[in-house]
Amino acid sequence: MGKRKSAMLVFRILEILRNYATRSKPMKLMRILERLDADYTESVDRGTLKDYISEISGEEGDDTPVICEGHGRKGYYARQYFTDMELRILINDVLAARQIEENIAKGLIKKLIALSPVTLENYRKSVLYIPDMNHSENIMLERYVDLLNEAIVRGVKVEITPGRRLLNSEIVAEKKAGVVRRYIADPYAIILSMQNYYLICHVPRENETEPHIEQRRVDRIFSLRILSDQKAFPVTSIRGFEHGLEIGAFLRQHIYMFSGPVGSIILKVKKGGIKEIVDWHGDDYKVLSGDDESDYSIIRIKNNVNAVKFWAVQYADFVEVLKPQSLRQDVIDYLKEKLEMYSQTDRGCAPTACDEAALVK
Repeated sequence: MGKRKSAMLVFRILEILRNYATRSKPMKLMRILERLDADYTESVDRGTLKDYISEISGEEGDDTPVICEGHGRKGYYARQYFTDMELRILINDVLAARQIEENIAKGLIKKLIALSPVTLENYRKSVLYIPDMNHSENIMLERYVDLLNEAIVRGVKVEITPGRRLLNSEIVAEKKAGVVRRYIADPYAIILSMQNYYLICHVPRENETEPHIEQRRVDRIFSLRILSDQKAFPVTSIRGFEHGLEIGAFLRQHIYMFSGPVGSIILKVKKGGIKEIVDWHGDDYKVLSGDDESDYSIIRIKNNVNAVKFWAVQYADFVEVLKPQSLRQDVIDYLKEKLEMYSQTDRGCAPTACDEAALVK
């Protein structure tokens, strides 16, 4: 090209290719010329446009135009940062992500669609589903995640005021005997589990004989502040975490993200029930007896004891807790308690509150 390129024209060509062309639907020169005129009221001749595209196609960059030929297609499109499949994965993840506040989720999906508007146009209707996807209503969630990350990097404590959700979904400060509750925490990590952010931390207590790890839902925090002058208690000083916090193992051993001890648990698993073991515990289990043809197998897992109590109830059709005896008894007592609750014919519910019409509303 004999003269210097117009930066504005380069920008407009790339914008047109990003907005109207894909690898499967490339644009021919005539269509690009039409869009230049319609979108920017800019007119150039066919030869000039071809020279521009040829020259900027030779430059390095993720969005430089590509000439597409073969299979009945010929034309130009701009390289995308993400493939359409990758964008669909991201959009679906945002739709299902309860930890993302509703307005942020809507805006993020629109931005993702804008990266490939030609083929993802139908995904615009996904934004309409956002209010039905149970996204977080805590508008401070993103701010709290940022503050906690800052405290973790700096290695300092935080002061947290837990929140309590009212029947109208409003979150208010939790109180005890009329006084707002606050506690100090040593933050170690923020992890995403079951579509919620959890703070992995140590909460010091009076007369504490041995420090232990706890999990707290970040979206249930009412307020938070960093205590810059107070160093956090090191996680390597907590028994079981001498080598640090290994997130993968921690997640496998804390289904439902319950706090409490992790222990060895022996289960009697019905034939075919191994799929539930793998879904929840991964391959971190040991077969003590039985094989694929046995009616039952005896399997040992290592997990949070408090969580396995409820997991065993949920999957009672497939698994039975054998040991420890204390956990087995906890399951028995829990089932007896719930059976007694549901065996009572009169729970004292007023007819106006319990009739079918009220339940439907």
